[in-house]
Amino acid sequence: MRGRLAVLAIAGSMLTGCLGAEGDPGPSSSVTEDHGDGTTGAPQSPTPDGTPSAASAAPVTADPATGRCSDPIATVPTGAVGAAPIQLEVTGLVAVDDQGARRWADVVVYADGSAARYDGGFADPWAYAPQRQLATVPADHGDRGAEALVGGYLDCDLAGLLAAIELLERDQARFGGAQVAEASDTEMILHGQDGTEEFVWDVHGLGLERDDAGVVVAGLDAEQLAARDALSAFAAMLISSVVDARDLPVDRIEVLAPYAITDEAVTWPAPPITEVLHDGCGVVEGAAATALRDQVQAGTPIADPAVGVYLRVLAPQVEPCIVHQ
Repeated sequence: MRGRLAVLAIAGSMLTGCLGAEGDPGPSSSVTEDHGDGTTGAPQSPTPDGTPSAASAAPVTADPATGRCSDPIATVPTGAVGAAPIQLEVTGLVAVDDQGARRWADVVVYADGSAARYDGGFADPWAYAPQRQLATVPADHGDRGAEALVGGYLDCDLAGLLAAIELLERDQARFGGAQVAEASDTEMILHGQDGTEEFVWDVHGLGLERDDAGVVVAGLDAEQLAARDALSAFAAMLISSVVDARDLPVDRIEVLAPYAITDEAVTWPAPPITEVLHDGCGVVEGAAATALRDQVQAGTPIADPAVGVYLRVLAPQVEPCIVHQ
């Protein structure tokens, strides 16, 4: 399965109350500790280069009442979103409660704490297999309105976030496989301090562990279900914890067309699709990307659904057309 479909995990199930539908939640009101330097947050020990260290920090969790990160960020970043190296990428379908509700998560966290989030509302999972089908299924998300790429910061203690990552199970088999048709993969991509990929988690059918009635689907035991619930809960926490969110320009859109296609099959404000694609994937950039997003937002499909053209808006620094095996 291709694409950057990713999600973070920590021990424990935190699904209840993970995510509201009111939009940007604003800064956290969690009780914090004075660091003595004009900032507050969880205790932390900086590394030699000044970045937070996970060694002495308590892992963050989700507040059960709000779904927000339990410990706020120590120092609010002031640089442009995407100026610092990528720390985490989270993209994919996740559960937002234990009754079968799910949402599409698409969050990028940078090393300085700034973050980008693609708002997609509550997703129909069958419209997202195997990739997000914005080109042929215009979004209709009553809770978030129009789809938008927004940038702000993750109101979450970065050292505690790294400490939570240290607790992750890295055995893919521990997550099992939900027996659901046409499900997509959800991935988490952890980056090192220089922005290079350090580890990739990949979970098939995340967010589809329960049907619309909340009944657990076949193929999962209790331990696997708990592990998958924790993954979804952490992803929902990240969505909720991106604050001070403002629109970012849409200037890069990844295009995936895994099947044979002709230029005549696609109507869009971009170069011919056969010129954009390389091995079934490519990128539309600049003004053409903005116009393409506007066309999709207006509900005008670029191709017949049977053609199989899939789009994804790319946050700053996110590499397109990456395949993780």
